[in-house]
Amino acid sequence: MPTAGNQAVAQMLAQRRGSSPAPTRAEGPAVPVAAHPGALSVQRAPAEGGKRERSGTVGEPSGAKRPKQGGEGGSGALLDDDMDIDMDMTIDDLLEMGAINARDVVLSQQKFIDALVAKARNSSKWQLHTAQNGGLSIETKVQGKPKPNSTDKGHVIRGLESVATVARSYLADTSEEVQAAIGDNGMLLIAANRAFSNETLAAGLGKGGGEEFAAFVDGAGATTDKQSKRQKKVQNILAGIEKTAGRYDLVRSAVSKGVVVASNGGNELHAEIRILERNGRTPQYVAGTKRPCAACFTRLYPKGNDNVRPGVLYLSGRSLASLKEFQTRYGQEEQKAAEFFARMDQLIKRTHQSVDEQGTPQPGGAATDWEDSGPE
Repeated sequence: MPTAGNQAVAQMLAQRRGSSPAPTRAEGPAVPVAAHPGALSVQRAPAEGGKRERSGTVGEPSGAKRPKQGGEGGSGALLDDDMDIDMDMTIDDLLEMGAINARDVVLSQQKFIDALVAKARNSSKWQLHTAQNGGLSIETKVQGKPKPNSTDKGHVIRGLESVATVARSYLADTSEEVQAAIGDNGMLLIAANRAFSNETLAAGLGKGGGEEFAAFVDGAGATTDKQSKRQKKVQNILAGIEKTAGRYDLVRSAVSKGVVVASNGGNELHAEIRILERNGRTPQYVAGTKRPCAACFTRLYPKGNDNVRPGVLYLSGRSLASLKEFQTRYGQEEQKAAEFFARMDQLIKRTHQSVDEQGTPQPGGAATDWEDSGPE
């Protein structure tokens, strides 16, 4: 039986949010939910020092109880009224304790996305964009201008972009995002989005020593002139040949200390977030085949970074998975979506398109600003 205390807390929280305990679906067309298992994979949110924060919600003390979402045919059918459901429990927490099931996770994800869609529709700064594959994203109405063939990013970043491009040639899907970074321990970190892609990279790198990495680069299957140029550039970096001498010492030093595949995280997670989780914080140097999406940008640079040009916000479980608001959304999807949207709006002035070498807009977000990257 429901306790009077739980009922009172649920009613109080509902009044403060200005909604009923069971959030309603936002109006507008539904956003397709990814059918792959990775769409249900949610990462825990680490706080400073590696421990997860217990922050509760705005206006509530930490440990406040989460309102139940019961109701005929509704989400939360498995919730027991006697369970203590804290406001800051993650989706993983609730799954582990048996409070919700996989269907609840999917419905909750859809409510969160619907709330973001509603926010974009009502914004003077943001808008929805529909890709050729039907996927939805959110972008600024005024897009930032890409910088084709930009040289202002520095040689270390350009070297890491080349490393990531070479590594991507080993993957079955050569449009998949790959990122590279120099970790705090001085080693080279590489990661791809999908778990099995990281397994492929790890198998190709072997023990990850300097000789193994040189063989890994030599064995990359370059199929285009662009890939060949990238492969040759990394080979020159490793050998310290000609123009690379002195400019790429940090990259070459990182390889000599060891190459690690950052496979941290679940089945589906953006590559730069895997690197963030592995390193414990955002590395000083991180770059790859795509620019960070809007969600990743807010995780990598919680105080903003004018030197990094973020891409759009993809409305998918993989893109949203690392966000604390997304992880702790259950039963408060509209509020958590609003909190993230406000944070994104504050940190990102403009999202950026990608263009090819001729300046033609391309799908997806390329960190290189001219790479022909596929959609998220």
